[in-house]
Amino acid sequence: MPDLHILENDLEAFSQKLSDLSATINNIASLPYNLSYVKLAMEGGSAPTQATYAGEHMEDQLLALKTSFSTLADNVKASATEYWATEDINQQSIQQVMASLPEPCPPVGPSKGEGTMAITWANILNWESGSLESIAKDLLEANQVLRKAYEDGEDALGAVRSEGEAVTAMREATTKNLASLERALTNVNGALLAIEGARDGVATVVANVHSLLAYASAVECTILTNGTVIDHSLSRREDGPSQEYLDIVDKIKAIVEQANQVDSNLCEALSNINNDRYTDGDGANNK
Repeated sequence: MPDLHILENDLEAFSQKLSDLSATINNIASLPYNLSYVKLAMEGGSAPTQATYAGEHMEDQLLALKTSFSTLADNVKASATEYWATEDINQQSIQQVMASLPEPCPPVGPSKGEGTMAITWANILNWESGSLESIAKDLLEANQVLRKAYEDGEDALGAVRSEGEAVTAMREATTKNLASLERALTNVNGALLAIEGARDGVATVVANVHSLLAYASAVECTILTNGTVIDHSLSRREDGPSQEYLDIVDKIKAIVEQANQVDSNLCEALSNINNDRYTDGDGANNK
């Protein structure tokens, strides 16, 4: 291979950096799966199921990347060893380098999707935002680690000074792995933004519920867990339900609609992530 020019320790250093990337990704690969705990914060609705699917999908992507970067590191190192022993890198070794790519990760869950589930007042009484805050912290950590890993990968690629067909194959395989890493980073970033939005939405719904329960108590009304309102002042009047009673009924309906919208927004965002359709808004991925 006459155009092959390998510098001493160049490919060995590159291999080590790829191996380090694999280890880094592996350290945070399980964090997206914590999306399964959305069910603790948002009882009912469709978002908890989609959260589990999206979390599994992102974990699959990261584990596939961990494996592909590790395999690529091993093949780069083997090629370097081959060169110093024979002053050549054969076609079989080049093919192994080029094949060092992440396995495809299809969407998790039913291929035809699932019907939406309506949220009830009883569900909303069990909502809390604390679990979403915890999930957001985990996703932020994953986001920061993956962003740094992407930058380190680009730096490692730029540091390679050797030349030749085999080195070109190594560059191409690394570039393709980094593109998959970028996709995974985009998904994690999208999940973070979606969870932060849901956290704020849930906190608002919970605050509205508490406010309405206090108001109902102050105007002699009781809201049952199924959303039925009892007007205790009705026995003292003959002109029908009080205006306060009617207002409470309307506010319950509004809060339930608000909760369903929070669930719908999160469900849609996570479905897009599970299907690798999420972008940063302008069609570009998030690096």
